[in-house]
Amino acid sequence: MAKSYLFAIVSIAIIVLTGCSGRENKVVRNDLLAMDFATLDEFVKSASPKAKAEFWTIKLQDVMSNGDLSEEEKQIVKEFYSKLTPEAYTLGTQEQQDIQAFSEEIESILTDRFGWDEKKLYHNFGIILTEAEILEYNKKHGTDF
Repeated sequence: MAKSYLFAIVSIAIIVLTGCSGRENKVVRNDLLAMDFATLDEFVKSASPKAKAEFWTIKLQDVMSNGDLSEEEKQIVKEFYSKLTPEAYTLGTQEQQDIQAFSEEIESILTDRFGWDEKKLYHNFGIILTEAEILEYNKKHGTDF
């Protein structure tokens, strides 16, 4: 575990220094697939606010390319992701509670109006991996999320 954690710290440094773009981003994202789930979760939690926002920017691009979503669903998803700025990770308790309430409202709309289930919500909002990366991760680790 210590080795994985050290690897995560080095990877975070790479993300912060490169701005999560280009060839370096591909290397780091491939490395995410090698992590067990606990290490991946810890990696994301310990990332800088800028790196977290970059992760979600990449995720938003992936979600927007999903041909199964209606334009209305995409607008709702964009509205949610617009809140995930670097500043969002340094807000005070009240602001974080406001974002949490907003996310619950979005989840309710997508569930009630569009029939999203827990798995679809998780794939689109709960994990930084893209849809292709989720499939690869599940195959590599024998998981199904």
